[in-house]
Amino acid sequence: MKALDVAAMEEYGIAGLVLMENAGRQVVEVVRQVLGEVRDRAVTVFIGKGNNGGDGLVAARHLFNLGAEVKVLALDDVKNITGDAAVNLAIWQKMGQKIYSVQHGDGINIVRLMLMNTDLIVDAIYGTGFRGKVNEVVGRIIEVLNGSGKPIVAVDIPSGLEADSGRVKGPCIQAVRTVTFGLPKLGLILEPGVDYTGRLHIADISIPAHLVEKSAPPRYLITAELVSEWLPQRPSGAHKGNFGRTLVVAGSRGMTGAAGLAGEGALRTGAGIVTVAVPETLHDVMEVKLTEVMTVPLPDTGAGVLSGEAGQVILTNLGKADVLAVGPGLSTAPEVVTLIKELLLSIRVPCVLDADALNAIEGEGEILKGVQVPVVISPHPGEMARLMGIPVREVQEDRLGVAVRA
Repeated sequence: MKALDVAAMEEYGIAGLVLMENAGRQVVEVVRQVLGEVRDRAVTVFIGKGNNGGDGLVAARHLFNLGAEVKVLALDDVKNITGDAAVNLAIWQKMGQKIYSVQHGDGINIVRLMLMNTDLIVDAIYGTGFRGKVNEVVGRIIEVLNGSGKPIVAVDIPSGLEADSGRVKGPCIQAVRTVTFGLPKLGLILEPGVDYTGRLHIADISIPAHLVEKSAPPRYLITAELVSEWLPQRPSGAHKGNFGRTLVVAGSRGMTGAAGLAGEGALRTGAGIVTVAVPETLHDVMEVKLTEVMTVPLPDTGAGVLSGEAGQVILTNLGKADVLAVGPGLSTAPEVVTLIKELLLSIRVPCVLDADALNAIEGEGEILKGVQVPVVISPHPGEMARLMGIPVREVQEDRLGVAVRA
């Protein structure tokens, strides 16, 4: 995003002060959404020394002009505020408004006192350039803010959160709203960052659309609105055969619930005809459990686990299917592991691999390169760790990076 700001200034001559002004005004709009009428409402703005603090100062000015009772607290020496942020600091001071400094531990009491009569907090301490862990004093202040019970609106990103990864290594602002500028940041979407973001607002600060489109990474945030655009309008005279056939291979003794949920999930996502194939000793259970989904018995070992002979029956049923989902609750019995590996090299329809289908190829992810059809995998962190042969902690710390490497 910093490169986008620089391009807007260098290629289009848009001053940094203009971008900062637009950012601050967008923050005000979200504050008004939270509070409604801001006149006579008390807002406390916490700023750092960077441009994020400058955005906060712009927001403070406009809120003051709208009649709010605004206090600004700096968590750094104001002498360290430079550039466009310093310009907005000077404007605030020329308006006769004070800046309270809380850069030392004894400032905690000032914070607590001011929060007693505050209706809303604006977090403009750290921006998207933040990495690592906040210092002890800032950490204590963040904990006080989070524990105040006051709604917090974060500017661009909650302070204490790493924008590129979503990592949180210490105290972090728990926002009810986050106003981010230009493009969403990965850290606001990935765990654990998403848990600190609150409701996300992606605000336009007048960076030319051409620059935004050119700079946007090849990633997509899946939202309800986006999915609704993908779903085609269904003709009034259509029937179930018009909307695809899904075969789900799932279940083992003690895991019939996984098979049932997978079948019902396929139906609810829009598949016209769904068939759940389960070990034959569990077939009667599934016929009772599923009323809108068809079932197929597969050869098993007699212990509620698929046998090697199930492979040919699955391939026969795939001849009538448009997509295959395999794995939920299948178990990791040796027969199942062998079956999955053989099946992957034989299927000719798109496939979703989940749960025990992923466990079957633990440490052998290279086998997926030999699959001749599109494959979607849906591992939880533990499954991904086993698939990649790395610790779960490494997956949790960099989910996107691990997914890209896979």
